Amino acid sequence: MPALRRRWNALEPILRLAGFSLVGLACLGPLLVLLYGALAALPQHPDWLLLALPTGRRAGLLVNSLELAGGSALAGMTVGFLAALALWRMPGRAARLLRGMALIFLPLPPSIHALAWMAAAQGLNTLLASLGMPEIRLMGWAATLWVQFMALLPLAVGICLVGLHTLDPDALEAGEMLAPGLQVLGQVILPLAAPMLAAGTGFLFLLTLVDHSVPGLFGVNTYALDIYAEFSASSQPGRALLLALPCLVIGFIVLAGMQKGIRRVTQPVVWARKPALQMKLPAWLEILVNLGLGMVTLQVVVPFLTLAGSTGGVVRLWASVWAARSEIRNTFWIATAAALLCVVMGWLAALWLACTRQGTGKARGAPAAWLVVTAPLAVPAPLIGVALIAWFNRPAFGPAYGSILMPMLAAAARFLPFAAILLAAQFRRVDPLLLDAARLHNTHPLRTFFRIRLPLAAPGLLAAGVVVFALTLGELGATLLVIPPGQSTLTLRLYNYLHYGASEEVAGLSLLLTVLLVAAFGLGTLALSLWGQLQEAQS
Repeated sequence: MPALRRRWNALEPILRLAGFSLVGLACLGPLLVLLYGALAALPQHPDWLLLALPTGRRAGLLVNSLELAGGSALAGMTVGFLAALALWRMPGRAARLLRGMALIFLPLPPSIHALAWMAAAQGLNTLLASLGMPEIRLMGWAATLWVQFMALLPLAVGICLVGLHTLDPDALEAGEMLAPGLQVLGQVILPLAAPMLAAGTGFLFLLTLVDHSVPGLFGVNTYALDIYAEFSASSQPGRALLLALPCLVIGFIVLAGMQKGIRRVTQPVVWARKPALQMKLPAWLEILVNLGLGMVTLQVVVPFLTLAGSTGGVVRLWASVWAARSEIRNTFWIATAAALLCVVMGWLAALWLACTRQGTGKARGAPAAWLVVTAPLAVPAPLIGVALIAWFNRPAFGPAYGSILMPMLAAAARFLPFAAILLAAQFRRVDPLLLDAARLHNTHPLRTFFRIRLPLAAPGLLAAGVVVFALTLGELGATLLVIPPGQSTLTLRLYNYLHYGASEEVAGLSLLLTVLLVAAFGLGTLALSLWGQLQEAQS
């Protein structure tokens, strides 16, 4: 056994490097495939280089995209921080209930939010028409910004709550004793939470920049939508990459600026107890805090009421679900496969990201390794689909190219960073003394894995799987390109119907998707809570 342990200890770093190399290929592979195709085609088509220069109409699209992404990110994080501050200061069960309500629609895709607000606008227009007043036209840039902001608001609240709850309570209580609440907020809370808030703002920015679902529904052209249109018209992956180059450059600049905040999420900090802060804020700020909480409440109430009220009854709802049974089945298998694949790949990434250099406490390979793993966050969703088409559209991959394996790979390629971040955070929280004890007793590597490593990683594995499953249920940007003929997903079916306006069938399917997402998110949260209680009881 000691000899086996020594051989394993010598082999383990090599296996970790090989595993991370595989993850790096999965994260950067789509861009490498497209880059190879573009470089191979440029000698015959030198004029393609002009696509990389955003001039004329494309410059306007890039400006529109940046304004939309920046506006939704800043508005989302501002209102999210105000709402999170209100929830953070609340005591007892009321706070837990309101936090659950604020985060319940976190996994809901933006297209469902768009449907909910379309239905709400139709109901309001009916009322306005009866009063002889002009109707509200929910189209254009303002409508897109509003829906995107409301769709990202639960995520902004969640990020801000994480940032607030990981602050040192002793520093906050000491600050409150020496200065008024506003000074504590400005000189203690905001500086300590700044890396997390900056990363959250960049995260919301990238989510808006790389997606085209909401702008496409409200008649707004964006750069991501133009990438999709370009490939649909030319079927040339190289042209799509060159066209997306300005968007990619901006995305990677933002992603590089987020790295400090992302790495902070994975630090082995304890979820701090909430300090007993009075936080006597000025009246104007209290009003803003309550308005932020009211916006979060509106974000929850409008989708629930409009979707539930537009289904046309139980019979109509069942008919809609039955008609979409094949899409529901496809969606479930795609989401399950993507979640499993991301959990495995995320484990390989986290083994490297969470491993520290001896005596430094810093993750090995940071920040370059983190930038590689999070790279898909900066890639427009249509470009992921284009890369998979360029990779698999060849005779050797014929069976795979014509199957639902393609949307599975598309979802895994997009959402692998989430699994890697969650698992790295879990690994960094594991007590290294437990692993050292296993090495000291020369236990078999497989026994160490199944009896120590796997149970310790279980919360992270569960969280990563649930998050990727929920995100895949609502994935649209890449699936739209790679779904095989004759196949569809629930989100794709809804997106196609939404262009014809909100209907009872669309509302019913959206309500079903909402229930599935909330159930997956809720069950995952409950399982994590029960696991934590079990671990506390055993210790």
